[in-house]
Amino acid sequence: MQKRAYIDEAGNKDIDVPKGGASTFYVLGCLLIDADGAAAMEDAVEKVAKACFSGGRLKSSSIADNDDRRLRVLQAIAAVPGQFYALAIDKRRLDRNSGLRFPRSFYKWVLSNAGGELLRSFDDLDLVVDDHGSEEFREGVRDYMRRRYSGELFARSRVTFTPSGKSRGVQVADVVAGTVLKSLERVDPRLLDPIGEKLIFTGAWPRGAFPYHLDRDVPDAEKRPDRRIVDLVLRRARVFIEAHASRKDDEARAQVLVVQHLLDRYLAEPASYVQGAAIRRLVRMQVLGVADKSRSFMTRVIAPTRDAGVPIAGSPKGYKLPTCMAEVLGHFDQTCNKVRPMISRMHRFRDDVRLATGGEVDLYRRPEFEFLQRLVAGTPDRAMPRSVDRDQGAFL
Repeated sequence: MQKRAYIDEAGNKDIDVPKGGASTFYVLGCLLIDADGAAAMEDAVEKVAKACFSGGRLKSSSIADNDDRRLRVLQAIAAVPGQFYALAIDKRRLDRNSGLRFPRSFYKWVLSNAGGELLRSFDDLDLVVDDHGSEEFREGVRDYMRRRYSGELFARSRVTFTPSGKSRGVQVADVVAGTVLKSLERVDPRLLDPIGEKLIFTGAWPRGAFPYHLDRDVPDAEKRPDRRIVDLVLRRARVFIEAHASRKDDEARAQVLVVQHLLDRYLAEPASYVQGAAIRRLVRMQVLGVADKSRSFMTRVIAPTRDAGVPIAGSPKGYKLPTCMAEVLGHFDQTCNKVRPMISRMHRFRDDVRLATGGEVDLYRRPEFEFLQRLVAGTPDRAMPRSVDRDQGAFL
């Protein structure tokens, strides 16, 4: 049976949340009905409009913070035929340097994600969306969704745009979206109670499994977010915190503090670094002695944390948990830059001793140094390749 989804938005498209006026969340609300039930839906919404809006347009912003009125409106809307659906985006977890910083790109991406959930559920679907921008932009949205959901998934589905004032279904979606936004911004799930039984909403996205989307348009594949790396980082950081949180010694307390701070920043702003001086100040405020000097901070906090398996990346900009292959490769580059000269000097020293002793003493044949023989294979330059220049931060 053909379905029809009426969609409207709440919140703004600016993903730079700290900037004044930017909402923390962006929500798409949806009224989903059987297409042949559109007339019955229109009649039901007309009754809501007369009872709650003097016959005028249903609009969440006109309710504002009048919770009593909002609850009355929602109770009336709950009687409208169909089902409600909402997709909420936590903009704090999006990469502000990605293409999503452009409002049009952000809207296309969010609408395609909301539409995709519906398209995967229904093979014959009309999406009726609140009017946005020029006809050129609207056609760009349609093309974007056709490309993303090509073939059978989009074969019998359509996207049309209509002004909210001319569609009672879109107006219901407006109230649903605005209510979900109010609920999230104020952390007040009770606002959703009147429509709770009809509302499909699983909370704000992205969730803890991955801090931001994997659809960034990054030309260099090594710099794209890699779910495998992110899964590793999140798992290692959380396991470390859980395993060491109960320890009372100063080093462990400082290590847990650092990992938790980096994890919090990672989930909120995955592209950003934490300056070394800033994180040392944070540690000094809560744990005495372990971060007074940079060298002490490295040997007592950062190095043991890395030894325990938490992959902390560093660069001149500070520390962060890595997201992409370029940062992983940077770890090897940085290590090679440090280790290769040391191995080369040890190899020359070993040759000098062999020469001086007429070959009698070969340090590599001593049990404690046998690993060096395997490492350098007699030719350190061949065994330790020269570093490849990269512009990503390396593990320090």
